[in-house]
Amino acid sequence: MKKILIIIGLVYVWANAFSQKTSEFALHGRQLSLITKNASLEVIGTDDDKLIIESSVSETLPEIPADAAGLQLISSSIKSENGSFTPQVVKYDDKLMVINIPESQCRHYRIKVPKGGHLKIAFDISSPYGKVSFTNLSGELEASGNAPVIDFSYVTGPLTLSCGETGFSIGASTQINISHLQFKNTTYNKDTPFINIISSYADVNISLPSNIGASLQVDSQYGNLYSTLNFVTNLKMPPVKNRYYGLLNSGGRVLTINSTYGSIYIRGEKNL
Repeated sequence: MKKILIIIGLVYVWANAFSQKTSEFALHGRQLSLITKNASLEVIGTDDDKLIIESSVSETLPEIPADAAGLQLISSSIKSENGSFTPQVVKYDDKLMVINIPESQCRHYRIKVPKGGHLKIAFDISSPYGKVSFTNLSGELEASGNAPVIDFSYVTGPLTLSCGETGFSIGASTQINISHLQFKNTTYNKDTPFINIISSYADVNISLPSNIGASLQVDSQYGNLYSTLNFVTNLKMPPVKNRYYGLLNSGGRVLTINSTYGSIYIRGEKNL
């Protein structure tokens, strides 16, 4: 019976995977894994159980260099865009759905996912205008890849972000922003990072409520750590060059940040 249901599901999935501007997939509680390349992403958590992928055409024009002032742009290496794409279902079983969105002329996707589900997503954006954002997600989030700017807001974690296999490529991230973390109604393991950021070049900006308990570990070989919050050095941890251990309000959820060439900025935001 299980095999019959999976076959029926595959038929539904394939019927929705032709080239188009919007694709919908029923998840039915499955873990979701997405793979994309060279397209900005806006990932939004919803109360629905469906995955919805929507494309849009960017109105962004290439910057005109100073040397070209007064001249007319005749050709550009940027491909002309359209909103069509063809998602590929890589795996579909009773626990997991894996979808690859191959590189196309579409440069922007809005992706709506069940906000409480486990999401794994891989991306690689070489365009200097690329951006990836995650909003309103209350399940585990594993993101790997590079985009010039990566934003997280209103997520509960646990959150893991790594630069993936292309950490030193042209598309390496330069800015990671995390704000409005949702600490309420979330359980955590004191030995498991609530936030785990691994980057090669990015400056990392995090906003935290000043009344939250947090245990911070920062590794930055060539950058610095700045904060407006009253972190107290954790003297129980052995001193290591370029590594800082700090406690906010006697410690709590573990935040680990590793950015080899970037600096880390931790600011206070309105208390929860």
